[in-house]
Parts: sequence; C-alpha cells; structure tokens
Amino acid sequence: MNHNKVNVVDLEMLCWDVEEEEGIPEISEVGIVQIDMVSREITRQQHFYCKVKQIGMVSDFYTELTGTPRKRLYKAQHTISEVIDILVRKWGFGTNLWISWGRDNTILKPEWEYDPPHLNLAALMNVMTQPHRRLSLDAGLSLLGLEFEGRKHNAVCDAFNTARGFLKFVEGYKLKTIEGYKMLVTSDGSEQSAH
Repeated sequence: MNHNKVNVVDLEMLCWDVEEEEGIPEISEVGIVQIDMVSREITRQQHFYCKVKQIGMVSDFYTELTGTPRKRLYKAQHTISEVIDILVRKWGFGTNLWISWGRDNTILKPEWEYDPPHLNLAALMNVMTQPHRRLSLDAGLSLLGLEFEGRKHNAVCDAFNTARGFLKFVEGYKLKTIEGYKMLVTSDGSEQSAH
C-alpha cells in the first residue's frame, strides 16, 4: 500500500423528494481527489458522471440538489463498473487508503468485490466530537474552522472539501521515524505510535 497518496471519493446517487415517485438509488456521479501526504497538498481531482439504468427517473429534486442537469447524465460515457476500473488503473484506487465523508464504501461494495482500506471521516469526527446526531460535511468543516468551497452535493466538490477537512484534521501531526518505528508527533512534541 502506498501511504504517500490518499484518495478521497464522494458518490452522488439518484434521489427523490418524498412527494415524487421513487426509483432505486443508483450511483450517478463519482468525484475523486488525491492528496500527497508528503507535501500535504491536494494534487489532482476528477469528476465522473455515470450511466444510470433509470435515466427516465432522474428527478427534479436530484437535479436541484446536485446542480446536475438531466442532459449531463444522458451524455454520461461510463457505467459505475467502468469508472471503478479507471480509478484502479489511473488513480491507484485499491492500493491507497481511501477516505469518504460517510459510508460510501458500503455503497460501492456491490459494484466492486475488492474492499480496500477505507476511512469514514464523518465517523471519526463523530467519535472525536460526540455530537448528538450525525455530522454533515458542512458541520464537520465548520468544527475544523473551514467553510465549504464550491457546489454542495457535487461529487468532486464534496470530495475536495472532505480532503480539505482531512488535511486540517491531521494538520497538527507529522510522521517521524524513531528506532525503526513510525511515530505520529503532535505540534507539542508528544508521540503516538503509528507502527
């Protein structure tokens, strides 16, 4: 596993308002952002629109929420399986740790049998802050002193902001090798084993 690169992924799915006829949630967009953990910088990003089986069921609610017009999904070039293949070949997806805000790994599991190491940043933030309800990405960023940049519920914008949140979260740590062990060293010099 390459620990110098971390992929941050966000999935958007077809969704419906309670008053609309509902279909089956289906992955419609994938956003991926890569972090270089040595420089602690976001180095690249890409947005994919996926071919959906229920193209006739794309709701007004979905288009307003994501900002994705129906015609953009009509023109999508790849199925979710093909997008995953591109992520594996061109992004090292599966060989690098990947991060999401929420349980995107469980959504991807039926589409991809391989289960690479995953970090749910929302769950980690919930453990650290112990809120009474699940944190939204917006609320998590706010706790870290950040504001959302870009369009909410756009896959690549959500991935980018999750990456920003992760970088802020680890900002006070650096890796240092002591007697063969990697240690997380905080800004005050205290150490925690990272094995």
